[in-house]
Amino acid sequence: MIARCIIDELHDEPAINMALDEVLLEKVENAEEATIYLRFFKWSRPYCSFGYAQRVKNKTNLQARYELVRRPTGGGLVFHGHDTCISIVSSLDIHAKFSELSLSYNFLHSLILKGLFGKKNESRFKDEKLSLYLEKSEANLGQGVYSCFKKPVLADIMWGSEKVVGSAQKRIKKSFLQQGSIALDDLNIKEIIESFEDGLALKFKMYKYCQGDCDKASGLLDHKYLNPEWTLRI
Repeated sequence: MIARCIIDELHDEPAINMALDEVLLEKVENAEEATIYLRFFKWSRPYCSFGYAQRVKNKTNLQARYELVRRPTGGGLVFHGHDTCISIVSSLDIHAKFSELSLSYNFLHSLILKGLFGKKNESRFKDEKLSLYLEKSEANLGQGVYSCFKKPVLADIMWGSEKVVGSAQKRIKKSFLQQGSIALDDLNIKEIIESFEDGLALKFKMYKYCQGDCDKASGLLDHKYLNPEWTLRI
């Protein structure tokens, strides 16, 4: 079993971050051994990302107000700026709860929540209502354009009545990518990593991209994540 962690301080442009997540997903899918990557990154400037199936082609007001990037995962509009993004790229057989989308979503968010309540964060959050959202989501949530953080779904993380952590997944044959946004300041990322280590019974080693990762990510930019034909395809 291979477990790698990336705290990405070199890449803060939206398009390259989408490309790197896709590269890691392909890498995990083709790995001979069960593999998981845990990746954290931030944004260079305010930006709006949106899900693979979101229809923004004719939303001229949105296009005029924001720089846009289409994610490889699903979900609604996410307005980035001061948030921290967390990407989990994993083989399905890393953990039994990864076998099904909703089960894995709940489990991964519970690990993030435990990390937020870690030892160094405990005093900060102990008096706040930080918890998992326990209501079922609306039917057909993915139809039309909607703001992800205005529509919590089952197992999202809430601070009182406000959604502060949301994610979306892309699942392929043997692996999945979950892209999440944590809309809280001054995170202790080490506590979140330790929560994942405890919950998955493994130890992460820090990872630096190889040249092949960077080359493949760069190759995805022109025809996909920097290409208006991809971004505004629907």
